[in-house]
Amino acid sequence: GGGRQNKSNHEVKKINVSLEDLYKGKTFKFNITHTVLNPEKKNSIKNCSHCGGSGVEVKVQRLGPLIQQMQVPCNHCNGTGKIIDKKCLNKISKKITIPIKKGMCDGEKIILNGLGNFNIQTMENDNLIFIINEIEHEVFKREQNNLLLGLDITLLDSLIGFKFEFTHLDGEKIIIESNDI
Repeated sequence: GGGRQNKSNHEVKKINVSLEDLYKGKTFKFNITHTVLNPEKKNSIKNCSHCGGSGVEVKVQRLGPLIQQMQVPCNHCNGTGKIIDKKCLNKISKKITIPIKKGMCDGEKIILNGLGNFNIQTMENDNLIFIINEIEHEVFKREQNNLLLGLDITLLDSLIGFKFEFTHLDGEKIIIESNDI
């Protein structure tokens, strides 16, 4: 049993987006820094000599007449089975643009493939994932793909009618009228 797993370790970041930007769409620009493997030093990645490249080591524990064997992640390679010199990794800074499309929702993910840090287990760069965090609006409330606007009216307005003007998320002025009870 046991053994190491070749799993990705994607980098996840939250991005705060206003309701107006989710309605109209917007492009965000960021500077990111991530590590990449220097292609010239790819051969300097070696199998861990302590665990033989398996990523696990067997611990033997004696408890009186009982002997217990356990497989635990290797302490020398952190369970990866590989040893890499920090000089093999280069830090790269990039300018990226993230498009926020019209109608995107809170919690939606934007995945940038290969822009995370180098992962020795997969021998590739992980993904950089941005999760949209919708900022609460002071006037409108979003419920799925509907915009809700609360309006308090008096009893007199409900009986004889009213006229109410508000500014929509795109800047357009809208008038709500009611002449009925």
